[in-house]
Amino acid sequence: MDMDGTMHIFCGTPEYLAPEILQGSTYSPAVDRWGLGTVLFETLHGLLQQSGDVQQIINAPLKLAAAVSSTAQSLLTGLLERGCSKRLGWIHDFASPAMSAMWIPSLRYNPSQPL
Repeated sequence: MDMDGTMHIFCGTPEYLAPEILQGSTYSPAVDRWGLGTVLFETLHGLLQQSGDVQQIINAPLKLAAAVSSTAQSLLTGLLERGCSKRLGWIHDFASPAMSAMWIPSLRYNPSQPL
């Protein structure tokens, strides 16, 4: 990791990697939010959004199933934002926006206590 918090290593399965990694750009911890989004997408849809083709992963529009709740769609849209500076949790702590989305309504979130 560089002093400014960016990284340069390419390691992982392409389907789970953020576009900035696949493009060979420097990246930040926002790539972890993308990875979480891919796992949630797979969990809710039963399959990965894209598979294999790196250009498709980088460029194809996000397609969400109508059966997925609007709250989950909002969370996935935020996590799978291709522009890393617009991705959910880029500027602020990830947990706050995710919890305020009420995606997990039974969880009582207190930002002063660890999850």
